[in-house]
Amino acid sequence: MELQSKWTARYPYLSSAIPLVTKLVANLRNQPEAELEARFGVYKDGHFKAGVSREDIDRVIDMMQSSSHIVGDDAWTEEQDFFFQGADGKSHRTRVQYRSEDMQVRPHTIKKHNMGSETFCVFDDNERLSCDIRVSLKLEEPIVRMQTCVKTSMVRIKQRRRFTTDDSIWGFDFAMLWSGTNKTQAENSQASCDPQFEIECELIEPVKALALHDDAWIATSLLLKICDLLPLVASTKKLRVESVNERRVD
Repeated sequence: MELQSKWTARYPYLSSAIPLVTKLVANLRNQPEAELEARFGVYKDGHFKAGVSREDIDRVIDMMQSSSHIVGDDAWTEEQDFFFQGADGKSHRTRVQYRSEDMQVRPHTIKKHNMGSETFCVFDDNERLSCDIRVSLKLEEPIVRMQTCVKTSMVRIKQRRRFTTDDSIWGFDFAMLWSGTNKTQAENSQASCDPQFEIECELIEPVKALALHDDAWIATSLLLKICDLLPLVASTKKLRVESVNERRVD
């Protein structure tokens, strides 16, 4: 609690968010193989939809490319996600990646467990910004035995580009996505429609981070990094990041 107070005092605009994210980090410490990430989107009618504008993703990529503390991929890589109901009745995902280095196709099937999430809206003075933030902790369980034939509920084509901090602890993923209920629909969408754009920040070396830092430090670091990507109109002097539950945002 004392360490938490140190960070909330230093960053008062994050004072309501740091304790909530610190609890997620405490759960991560118990299961360090889980994924801790923050992403932008819009919270409306009790639901969070990930996504940003083309202008925002272009702006943030330019920021990454001009930073001396960030290392990034030079090219976008493509992967395909196939979502379907597994034999256990839960949603499963098979990700198919193609690596040009060895010309191999690599499928990998998992089931995700949601270990907790917190959603925040961002205010500049009293005006709510157009991008909200969700911080989530998820555990991927590999699926070894697959059904012979499945019916997809959604197929998603993703082109992704990753940047990392120079200590390789944090990753910033930028994605362009097209989707449909099957592969044909997703490919038709890719050929004829603008993509959905997404930005997320992920703790990609949790074991290293947990060994070096306390939970409140990691929580604060994640929140600072995602807030650094907000539009330039946001001033930290007037910025506030508040839980949707605390603010009662619909």
